[in-house]
Amino acid sequence: MLDEAENQLDNGGPWMNPEAPVTENFGTERDVANCPFFLKTGACRFGDRCSRKHVYPTASPTLMIRGMFTTFGMEESRRDDYDIDAYLEHSEEELHESFLDFYHDVLPEFKSVGRVVQFKVSCNYEPHLRGNVYIQFDTEEQCKEAFIKFNGRWYASRQLHCEICPVTRWKNAICGLFDRRKCPKGKHCNFLHGESQRWVALGAIRRQVVEAATRQQKPTAIGEIPQQARGQQAEEQESREEGLPPG
Repeated sequence: MLDEAENQLDNGGPWMNPEAPVTENFGTERDVANCPFFLKTGACRFGDRCSRKHVYPTASPTLMIRGMFTTFGMEESRRDDYDIDAYLEHSEEELHESFLDFYHDVLPEFKSVGRVVQFKVSCNYEPHLRGNVYIQFDTEEQCKEAFIKFNGRWYASRQLHCEICPVTRWKNAICGLFDRRKCPKGKHCNFLHGESQRWVALGAIRRQVVEAATRQQKPTAIGEIPQQARGQQAEEQESREEGLPPG
């Protein structure tokens, strides 16, 4: 490095400090300089009080909107007298239905900017993750355009606060035990317990099953006699005409 500096100075070129080497500890618990939780999820429970550095990227394909998604359980968790077991009164089915309604409501707006690669919604109850929406676009330029378009707009009586997010590796951001329903911290985990496009597919399958079952149990119109009942009445009529007992 000293030889490189001397060559540049001898040639009259400007000298600039070299980039710091990227170590294998970057973004891990052993990285004493950078906050690993912020790099993995785009949020930290300590906020500006964190003892480690929060690296805000100048460019990224991922946009994060804080607290955009909300449910009754999430609103209740904001209260000072909140009971940590209160969310048990609200089923996961209701949460999925709320997500599906939200997904179909907002996704067309994001798609108007560009191709959406990933769409994640945090259902954690921790304040720094609660209701955060992550939209990963195809390019960084599309993400910047979305930031300009949506930051400061209003949705569901709330003003949107957008951030360029460092998250691009979702395997590091999402709790690995969440899908297995084995996370010991539940909705108070510091990794994402999220809803995504997977639930949209499951919701579509569920609706198809319900619609098929409904069609099979479709009630008859007023005055209409079901086919089985019509056949039974015909047999009874023939028996009466022949003088035999019905059956």
